[in-house]
Amino acid sequence: MPKQLSREVPAALGAAERQRLHWAESNADLLAEASYAPWFEAIHREVPRILAMERDDPAPLQPWPALVEPATHRRWWGWNHALSQLLRSLPERFFASDPAALFDFLGVGSELLFDLVLSEPDGVSSALFRGDYLLTEEGLRCIELNVGAVGGWQNIAYGRLYEELPVWRRFLSENGLRAHFDDTVERMFEHAVRSTREAIDPPGSEINLLILVAESGLSVAETHPQRLYEDLYRRALGAVNPALRGQLLVAPNADLTFRRGQVRCGETAIHAVIEQDTEVTSRPLFRAFKAGSVHLLTGPLSMIFGDKRWLALMSTHQESDRFDEAERELIRQVVPWTRQLGPHEATWQGEAVFLPEWVEQAREELIIKSGQGYGGREIYIGCRTSPEEWRQAVADALDDGQWIVQEYLPTVPSPALARGGGWQPHDVVWGLFDLGDGASGGFLRSAPRQSEGRGVLNLVQGARIGLYFEVESE
Repeated sequence: MPKQLSREVPAALGAAERQRLHWAESNADLLAEASYAPWFEAIHREVPRILAMERDDPAPLQPWPALVEPATHRRWWGWNHALSQLLRSLPERFFASDPAALFDFLGVGSELLFDLVLSEPDGVSSALFRGDYLLTEEGLRCIELNVGAVGGWQNIAYGRLYEELPVWRRFLSENGLRAHFDDTVERMFEHAVRSTREAIDPPGSEINLLILVAESGLSVAETHPQRLYEDLYRRALGAVNPALRGQLLVAPNADLTFRRGQVRCGETAIHAVIEQDTEVTSRPLFRAFKAGSVHLLTGPLSMIFGDKRWLALMSTHQESDRFDEAERELIRQVVPWTRQLGPHEATWQGEAVFLPEWVEQAREELIIKSGQGYGGREIYIGCRTSPEEWRQAVADALDDGQWIVQEYLPTVPSPALARGGGWQPHDVVWGLFDLGDGASGGFLRSAPRQSEGRGVLNLVQGARIGLYFEVESE
């Protein structure tokens, strides 16, 4: 094992990460993959296939959680919540929520669809938000914003199982540390109960929540930890009001029926719905939501708020009177230079540039992305792309008219367990959640730092899902 590993941890990651690697120098089991087998076994008892992977393939999950100090965590939460509120306000600020203007800007859907989505009830204030961030030497920087049917939250529930892992408990005990895990799933269930009572005021004391999933060749029991969800939902009901009762169900659209304005799954009346894997809200469910018979916490909002061009609007107009001074400072602090890619001028580091020509020439400093792309698709990192491929990608993006260009951000590598054991620096995307009424945890996507490849972090490219804990001295 290499010595003095703790010296290789960048200062931006904080003392807890350095302390963990220092402890690993004399406690080799912290770096042994076998030490984390009990965690995977506990997860597999809840869900046989993590992210639909086979039982003998734990690859989707990173066994090492990231460690964050409380003051840093609070600062990140504050930024994420402020960006969440800011994003929700942008259609009104820039376009007066006018469907025709939004359609002209986004170029997807239709005026009628935007009118329907944003008519009351719209669910914007209670929808799930996730900001995606990179950690740089200057601090956290937001690279994407998402509202609606955002993913990743379901894996955070496994953090409760991590707390019982022997090697983790020993590390905390011997170093005089305590760790706090913010469970997005339980917080989201509490939020669902509260917002459902406000939105539709179900009769009696029953609130039944449905997690709507996509059809697949696998059963719900194989791919979703329903027993764990049910336990967390019972806690959420009790936290809101001990008199409340209800069920949590996980099912696909095919299991739903719609009668007399009610949504049912089997014989159970549904009061709230969280769409997890579905890309399109069904018409009957959307009608029930608009009629006020069910509360939809996700819905088709992603079509509007999931576009990366909102980030470009923030960056482009950050010094304008569309934002107050606190908002301008937030954008300067957290949002990287981002512009909509088109045949117009922009200012880069104080100089006026004509984007089509300059973007082609400044490849090493830039990233281009489709405004509507997701899952690591339609992203080109200039320094990881050949000049020929970059020229073609820029030309195609200009023809499409719905892409952004963003400054490339060198990131701080984070220590994580390598496949097969041992420590290795990883590139990380931090996904932080907000529920409209406050922050609620997050998760990581990480992959070993490499000098080759596209540099895009997603599961298809070999990234793994990870957790983080807030850690401080006892």
